[in-house]
Amino acid sequence: MNRVALLMVGFCVAMACAGTTEPAEPDFGAHYRVVLQPESPVLGSTTVSLTVSYGGCRNNHGFVLRHRIRIDTAEIWLQKITPDEPCDMLVTERRAFAIPEGVQTLAHVRLMAPDVDPYRLRP
Repeated sequence: MNRVALLMVGFCVAMACAGTTEPAEPDFGAHYRVVLQPESPVLGSTTVSLTVSYGGCRNNHGFVLRHRIRIDTAEIWLQKITPDEPCDMLVTERRAFAIPEGVQTLAHVRLMAPDVDPYRLRP
């Protein structure tokens, strides 16, 4: 292996060891939508509340709040961990999620969601 290749391998290993595991693009998981009307998402001091809509056979599907931080801006999104279900029921419900400590103090927070532009929660 030449020196350039060894340096590239060393760089990649060092970056992985440093914990740079932020995804290039959010993984939203199974299909869902964030409903922006009539009640928009609200970012409190320790939680974010928003309305989600998804199809399935029952309500109360599982979601996990994910995030990444880029300089002074946090991007948060939901990953739907309950798989899509074949039933025709449409569920729309308001949910609240705890905000990670590293996100709570940032000046800029954006909500990422499938099929919509990023939504500014904090300018």
